[in-house]
Amino acid sequence: MTAIIILVMIIILCAVYYSSSVLCKFGKKTVLGVTIPDYARNDKKVKGAVSAANKEMRIFLFLFFVEIFPILIFYKYPSIITVYLYVWIFFVFYTFNRLISRHHKTLMNIKEENQWFGENLKTISIDTEVTRLKDTVPINKKNFLIPFLINIFPLLVFVSGNKDLILLFLSSISFLSSCACYIVFSFLSNGEIIEYSQNTSVNLMCNRIKRYWSSCSWFVIAITESLSFAWLSLFINDKPFFWNIFSVVLIGLVVFGVITVLLFRKRSEGICKQIRKLEKESFLVDEDYYWKCGMLFYCNLNDSRTFVQDKTGLGYTCNLATRRGRFFICLLSVLSILLIISVIAVFLILDFTVFEMKFQDDGITILAPLYGCSFSAKNIRDIQLSDKLPQAFKMNGAATERYLLGNFNVTGYGNSKMYVYKEKAPFIIIKLSNGYVFFSSISPEKTMEYYEHLCEISLKK
Repeated sequence: MTAIIILVMIIILCAVYYSSSVLCKFGKKTVLGVTIPDYARNDKKVKGAVSAANKEMRIFLFLFFVEIFPILIFYKYPSIITVYLYVWIFFVFYTFNRLISRHHKTLMNIKEENQWFGENLKTISIDTEVTRLKDTVPINKKNFLIPFLINIFPLLVFVSGNKDLILLFLSSISFLSSCACYIVFSFLSNGEIIEYSQNTSVNLMCNRIKRYWSSCSWFVIAITESLSFAWLSLFINDKPFFWNIFSVVLIGLVVFGVITVLLFRKRSEGICKQIRKLEKESFLVDEDYYWKCGMLFYCNLNDSRTFVQDKTGLGYTCNLATRRGRFFICLLSVLSILLIISVIAVFLILDFTVFEMKFQDDGITILAPLYGCSFSAKNIRDIQLSDKLPQAFKMNGAATERYLLGNFNVTGYGNSKMYVYKEKAPFIIIKLSNGYVFFSSISPEKTMEYYEHLCEISLKK
């Protein structure tokens, strides 16, 4: 797994290097996302900005290449490797975007100073922005039917036959969460008027923008929490795993909510700041003006396209001036965050949940994430101890440097269930009427306790 992840990280850096090399070369009169006329290509300031971008990009790639190798320290823990990978990817793209954005802005300033505008020259003034943002209103309250409908999923599972009361608990807490989001959403959508300026148009637009982005943030939070609780209902059959992942998801939702509110508030404040700036002066722009966040997004109200080709010519991005574009970005962000949290939560639980045996009247239950099992004492045919593990091939489960968990094809034993820590001998081999079970605890002493208990149960049957 470690080798595969390192290969993935190297491929990501190669892709970033290729993208940067395209951005830092003149193509279709564009460099670093800024359209520069042919006669200005040899300008000293332009060359200096491109040269600086190339130099910083080489340093950036070298530093992140070096930062790949600390992952080897944690090769026995897939969960830590996964967390490291996601954090590394985040900072690669965040740093790359910030670097490109800074040099893009530098070139844009040089372009504006020299008035190197092309055919798409346009005057941006307060009236222009008011017209562009006139339809910016809080999202419709009817959209909250989506999270409320998702909240029904655990209840449907309960009605369909699984009578576990935890499903009702999940449905209730999800419903209450959505109600809380809806109440805050309603309050912010009809909040008090804040005076930003003596200009009525400025006040109108700033208040509209604030309400719009506030309503969006709480709608996104409501969708995320409802999907999270619906997803949790799939794991109720494994109680220890469920409660562990429930705690992780709960913390994740709180963190996600705080970050979402802060990011959306920062976005609205940035737009309001731009409007107040335009109140004092207007300026000339061309097509480059519509690219935001270091050319990550496109925002042009006069363009009805949802997807447009990006500045590198290698892919497409969304037009945030369209409702479909904004919806797609929000949906993609929510799904990506849920996927990342899910993967990390599963790996953390797999790595740090200890395998245990639970003895009941006439049965034995092995507690392990996702792949726990139970069997009757009557089905036990033989119990052995071994200091060595036979060769095993994973069929369905997890095989790491520390443990083997799940269903394996074991040499000399056939299809077997394994719950063993590879470096924690001895290993208990339980022969059942329908296969074998291999088990070892995190400590040899605990393994011996389980072995003695199993022997006692086997003698009594």
